[in-house]
Amino acid sequence: MNFSNISYKTIKHPALYVLLFFGATYVLTSIVNHYNFRTHGFDLGIYNKVLYDYAHFKPGINTLYNFSSGDSYMNILGDHLEFIPVLVAPLYYVFGNYTLLIVQIAAILFGAIGVYRLVKEDSGNSYFATGIMAFFLSLWGINSALSFDYHNNVVGTMFVPWLFLYWKKENWNKFTIFYFLIVTSKENMALWMVSILIGMIIMKWLKDGISFEHIKKEVGFVIVASIYFVVALKLIIPSFNSGDYMHFKFNALGKDMTDVVRTILTHPQRAFELLFESHHKGVESFGIKSELHFVVLLSGGVMLIYRPYWLLMLLPIYFQKLWNDDYARWGINYQYSIEFVPIITLAVYDVVSNSVNKRYRYSVLIVVFVMSFMTNLVTLNSRTSVWYNKAEGSWSSSKHYEVPYDIDEINTVLDMIPSNARLSAHARLLPHVADRDRIYQFPNIDDAEYIVYTLNLPVWLMKKDMFIEKRLELETSKQWEIIKKTPDVILLKKILL
Repeated sequence: MNFSNISYKTIKHPALYVLLFFGATYVLTSIVNHYNFRTHGFDLGIYNKVLYDYAHFKPGINTLYNFSSGDSYMNILGDHLEFIPVLVAPLYYVFGNYTLLIVQIAAILFGAIGVYRLVKEDSGNSYFATGIMAFFLSLWGINSALSFDYHNNVVGTMFVPWLFLYWKKENWNKFTIFYFLIVTSKENMALWMVSILIGMIIMKWLKDGISFEHIKKEVGFVIVASIYFVVALKLIIPSFNSGDYMHFKFNALGKDMTDVVRTILTHPQRAFELLFESHHKGVESFGIKSELHFVVLLSGGVMLIYRPYWLLMLLPIYFQKLWNDDYARWGINYQYSIEFVPIITLAVYDVVSNSVNKRYRYSVLIVVFVMSFMTNLVTLNSRTSVWYNKAEGSWSSSKHYEVPYDIDEINTVLDMIPSNARLSAHARLLPHVADRDRIYQFPNIDDAEYIVYTLNLPVWLMKKDMFIEKRLELETSKQWEIIKKTPDVILLKKILL
């Protein structure tokens, strides 16, 4: 066969092939994890319970998040102010407990199409647009998010390329739609939106000069997002949890937000150091922040230095991650890196299209893509974080597809549980059975009529020896009877006196 006659232009619909390839890897990551009982009560179980509630026109009462009892469980909006599940709730009747995972994958591919549209309309080159889209899909933040359940900020982040598309086209009606989809996807996305809009203003000013008519619109959106953020954190969320916002905990800088701001202003060096150094004593927290910075640079983040307004757009993300008390948020794991994906992608496009000679654009793009893709593959197999589970994260590893238990057997036992029964379930089983009014994460039992747990899956919220002790207590109790016991799973039913 003569390969010399084959040119890139003979390939039909290359963008579609790119979407299909990465879409397949996303399915292999997320859907396979769920099928293999590698999703978790926290967080997919919580969101599946809320989705079930919304699909049945009920308030999203979160019986999983805290261990209260009776009617004292709080509404899900007391944790995060998120409205994506309300919009997609009807899909529950089609896809069941896989719904949110499918929505998340679809959102990522939709975001990729937004990148393609933006670059193609801006550059007029479909092949260049395909290359930028492939880079977007190759970034580590997507795989990290997909390997850990479902999160609304992932969906909201995927609207950012569309926001930029309609901003460039000055189509303010469609811009407004995506603006509100992002802002309402999660309360802290409103703060991110403020920095994105400020970055847009600076970008427009540097490239086209000051347009007061243009800036007036953007400032209006900044004000609305700022008000929404403050009202959400200070009024709406506390009204549902009878307390305070639980996720901005920066004790290394101060005991409350006033203290944090004071420390930043009076001790800026300390605030800067905390972006790179651990403020915990445990060695397990060392190196996580530096791994994030290294991965960002290898994944095209160096372009943020060439175009600082893109870096400005990421500052709230860096601060929320790296100043937080919870060092599980610092690194490249979970959903905490997803916001880097569209911003780094657009920064790469900005630099390559405007600062690189046309003769070398494809070469530079290929180098950046290969570095990003290889960084992603390497970090799928090895990370600094002690919590990283290769079996959950690496779709290219054989361990991802192997399980030491009988999946069909577990599903058969789960099917024995009445659909309207109050249930306490093992964390890894919970996302599959959360579609009911009352569901608790074992060892919380409350008023459960059934308890189901597995013997060969990791236990959360209690040590293994405590789990064994609790098992023996229940299985020998006169209040519970064993309905089904297999090598992998045990189902108990409460004895009615």
